[in-house]
Amino acid sequence: MLAWLAVAPAAAEEWTLRATLDHAMTHNVELRQEGLDVRSAEASVTIARANRGPTLSADASVSGYFDRTTPDAADDGAAWSLGVSQPLPTGGTVWLGGSQDQAFVRRFGNEASVYSFSGLTLDQPLLDGAWRSARYAIDTARIALDAQALRARDAREHVAVDVGTSYWELLAARESTRLAVRSVEIAEAQLKETRERFDEGFAGSGDVLQLERALGVARQSRVVAESAERGAARGLARLMGLPLEDAPTLVLVDRPDPPAADPDPVAALAEARAGNAAYRLATLAVSDARRDLAEARSAALPDLSVNAAVGVSARTTDGSALAALTTDPDQAWALGATLTVPLAWTGPRAALEQGRIGLSRAELGEEAAWQDLVGQVQAALDAIGRDRVRVALAEETRLAAQAGLAADQELYREGRGSTRDVVRSLEALEEAQVAGLAAQIDLQASLLSLARLRGRVLEELGVE
Repeated sequence: MLAWLAVAPAAAEEWTLRATLDHAMTHNVELRQEGLDVRSAEASVTIARANRGPTLSADASVSGYFDRTTPDAADDGAAWSLGVSQPLPTGGTVWLGGSQDQAFVRRFGNEASVYSFSGLTLDQPLLDGAWRSARYAIDTARIALDAQALRARDAREHVAVDVGTSYWELLAARESTRLAVRSVEIAEAQLKETRERFDEGFAGSGDVLQLERALGVARQSRVVAESAERGAARGLARLMGLPLEDAPTLVLVDRPDPPAADPDPVAALAEARAGNAAYRLATLAVSDARRDLAEARSAALPDLSVNAAVGVSARTTDGSALAALTTDPDQAWALGATLTVPLAWTGPRAALEQGRIGLSRAELGEEAAWQDLVGQVQAALDAIGRDRVRVALAEETRLAAQAGLAADQELYREGRGSTRDVVRSLEALEEAQVAGLAAQIDLQASLLSLARLRGRVLEELGVE
């Protein structure tokens, strides 16, 4: 029973091209990995946004001073603050809350000083950090998410093209196997007939040897064709995300049906500029490099910031400043500025130069990506034109082979031809049919390649 299970063929399942693509979009291993990368990039955006949200801060401290000559006259103090800070779109930070600072000086008459404040404080950079966006981290995460989304789409397009191509390649491999099997059957029938004619004296030994050699070649071709078919089936199953150890036999339902009209070259190039994932990634890299250059330019400036505060305060000597703050507060305000100038500018200047170089590299990368895209679109259009000519020539060959078969059959019925001529004409017709199918499949693959370059392959295949 176990031995029977080990060699039992897998169940056969019918698959249309659309069903094959839908299954691959859901189960392909590489696409599932890309999906995880997109989710990770989305989490990075959420983290960056959370870092720009309000923050609750609280701190407390106590201090003491002990005079070694007068140990009993120790000074001490305590301080606390509680508030909420919020980053601003301008790059500054606003803080709303309260604080209290108290000190007891026992050596000079046990004096006490308590100061409480409640209000709003602002810290705003004017030079270093003022020119760069306060949403820099969020924008960086969003650009990374956009880039990852483009890479995920590019991967989906790549898999869609590979699945479609593999689907047609498996169909062609099975047709080649069918032709190889048919050739073996024909060679066996011809050899049997020739041996009978040899026994009757109507054929020579050379005829028998020639057909035996032809049969051996046909059998070798069948082995190669069957191996290629199994390889094509495994390749398609792998792209679909099917387990190779017990993958079902894929019965392909669809046949190639390329559109009659060729894409317009100008429209195809315009669509490629707008929708090609690789080129869009290159343009996104330029935008990111411009932001990095602006960041470096801002970081090269002196650090000048203003600080302001407004609120109410109270000061007492009996430790009840907090109560006084609620009953009889005083108005309080403060304004200050801080200027920090680095003595060595070599580091910021070098960072600025790196930013300029990075932008130049990104712009050159965009130019190279565009030139590559133009060449790829033109090559795809040439391939489509070539394959259409092949399809037309294959159809002419098929019609000629069909007419030749009809003529040989007519001669055979009239007694002026042989079965060998009829069999050879039949083989020629079958080869012409397989060649026509291969040309149609190649045309379909060329159309898929152009659709991917245009960024339209998923829409044209109906893949979500």
